[in-house]
Amino acid sequence: MTVCTVRPPRLVSEIRRQNEVVRVFEPGAPERVMTTGTARAMEALLKSVTAGELGEAARVPGWGSAGKTGTAQSGEGNSNAWFSGYVPADKPRYAITVFVRGGSSGGKSAAPVFREVAAQILASEHSPSGGGLLSPGRVNKMVDDGDSLKNDER
Repeated sequence: MTVCTVRPPRLVSEIRRQNEVVRVFEPGAPERVMTTGTARAMEALLKSVTAGELGEAARVPGWGSAGKTGTAQSGEGNSNAWFSGYVPADKPRYAITVFVRGGSSGGKSAAPVFREVAAQILASEHSPSGGGLLSPGRVNKMVDDGDSLKNDER
């Protein structure tokens, strides 16, 4: 993968009025954000997380994934958990961040949600209908239960 440049994000690609393009917003020029060596080191570190015990719940079978777990005390007596990563591991197309308020840890609470969302997105690319994606209600149930969805609940 090893990417050293990034394009500035844009929220709008064009403005239309009655199906006529009124204005186009061109993507910004790529900007170098790190050296090739740093990018390769980051890639290896992020892939090692999902290969190890802490992030194995974020591993997307057949596609691979890479990312980082996180847990922070909220100051309210509980923790917040997150997992931020990308899929597929070798030629990434999607970056996903999952935040679970009151989660036990990034590896236990957020990583399984990341895996399910990533797997559903990747599976939808190969579905003629693009269907089967997780609804917000199903993701909430999964987080509340602290477990990943079973195949029959999708």
